Amino acid sequence: MIEGDTATTTQRSRPRVPTRRLALLLAFLARPEVEAILSQTPIRLAEDMTISQAMGLSAAARIAAAPYKAAAAVPIGSRLRERSCAVRSRTTYQRHYETQAEVESVQVPIQELLTPQWNAELD
Repeated sequence: MIEGDTATTTQRSRPRVPTRRLALLLAFLARPEVEAILSQTPIRLAEDMTISQAMGLSAAARIAAAPYKAAAAVPIGSRLRERSCAVRSRTTYQRHYETQAEVESVQVPIQELLTPQWNAELD
């Protein structure tokens, strides 16, 4: 046998599949959404875990998590206020945001922002 990625063996071996470790945020997804994602994406759950087991672990982690406390928003500075006014003057903003809700431009710590991204690459 040769050390490294190449090996000579008499046994038939499975081809190496390139893999990346991902963390999946399942807590806010319904089971049909998770099943759809996993059926459309070549993902293999760690340790041959089933979807039911992964959803169970996710639910337990969600229950055990501390309640979310948002940090206080800070008013934006004068330079950013000018940019905010420029955004507010755009037709798209006026049509799609101003008509739907009251929007305020503020600063918050980056870790306070929530995102619908359901996965993160860990490698």
